[in-house]
Amino acid sequence: FDKPTISDLAIDSIRFISDLINISTVFKTSSISHSDNRGLMSSNRLYSILKREKTSMYINSIGGQELYCKNEFKHINLLM
Repeated sequence: FDKPTISDLAIDSIRFISDLINISTVFKTSSISHSDNRGLMSSNRLYSILKREKTSMYINSIGGQELYCKNEFKHINLLM
C-alpha cells in the first residue's frame, strides 16, 4: 500500500470538486504525459506542453505568477 503524496491529494481534490460541480474534462499529469521534456527549464517545458496539447489558453494561479514571465508567452496569447 503506497502512501499518497501531496500531489496525489491535490489531484484527487481537483477531480472531486470537478465531479461535484459537474465539470467534465480530461486531466493529465504532466510528469507522466510529458516525461520526455523533464530536462527543459520551466518556461520552455511549459511552452512545450502547451504546444503539444494544442492549448489555446493557460491560466496561471496567483501563487505561481512569479514563476513565468508573461512577456515570454504574450506572443502566443496563452498566459492569463
